Amino acid sequence: MVTGGAGFIGSHLVDRLIQEKPNKIVVIDNLFLGQLENLEKAKKNFGNLTILIRDASIFSVVEEIIAKEEVQTVFDLATVPLPTSYVQPRWTYENNIRIVLNFCELLRQDKFDFYVHCSSSEAYGTAQFVPMTEDHPLNPTTTYGASKASQDLLIQAFDRMYDFNFFIFRPFNNFGERQNDQAYARARASDSNLFSNVTNKYSIQFCKKHGIPIDWKALSEQKGRDLFHIARHQLLSGNKEEAMKNFKRSFRLVPILGKFKSLGGMAASIIGLDLERMARSLGRPTER
Repeated sequence: MVTGGAGFIGSHLVDRLIQEKPNKIVVIDNLFLGQLENLEKAKKNFGNLTILIRDASIFSVVEEIIAKEEVQTVFDLATVPLPTSYVQPRWTYENNIRIVLNFCELLRQDKFDFYVHCSSSEAYGTAQFVPMTEDHPLNPTTTYGASKASQDLLIQAFDRMYDFNFFIFRPFNNFGERQNDQAYARARASDSNLFSNVTNKYSIQFCKKHGIPIDWKALSEQKGRDLFHIARHQLLSGNKEEAMKNFKRSFRLVPILGKFKSLGGMAASIIGLDLERMARSLGRPTER
């Protein structure tokens, strides 16, 4: 079973699992970010694919599906994403915790055999040293990151108590085919509606649809930090001109002193807008 299987990474995982020739694959996705068209290739290539539009945060739902479909292995990629945590921090955290708690409880009851959980690099927070390793401290800076760190710790605690058969992986930023349209990683510095792209229009639409209050003040305060991270990715990809523009734009929106003190040498580089030093701090030298 693959939760979040209609999403960007989840659908590619389904394609890869098909190559292993399993007896059956069950996909659960509430289509918060996932899209059914992401599974078109899988449906053509694998006859025994079951797609269920369900919510993995509801215990009775996953319990019934696991029993009915005789699931042995769960690949858990279901999540409320990072941009939503800026709109609704508590709701993001609570839903993500419920998803993992459900599977931990079912695994404890021997309802299935093996649990593979997709965490996130957001659990680490800002790098305290580079290159980062799996031993890097968990120091999340968002409630989304806190939810991913909490999920990991929850699974490890259950393992110490009940000897779980599990695996956790923490992907960093991913790019490619089927990436969510207008999601964080696709935001372009040239977009006139950059704020809408960064905060993810789907998260806002979902909150409005379900009557979840939107904290617009929190969103506006996050804009500068989002621009900073976009500029960081542009610098690492070699787009130095656009990176410089967005670093400068982010500083007008976010007070630099205090915000980035934890970045050490990188902070001093940013204040001086020294691209060479910034690139070294980010782990990659620039080309002259």
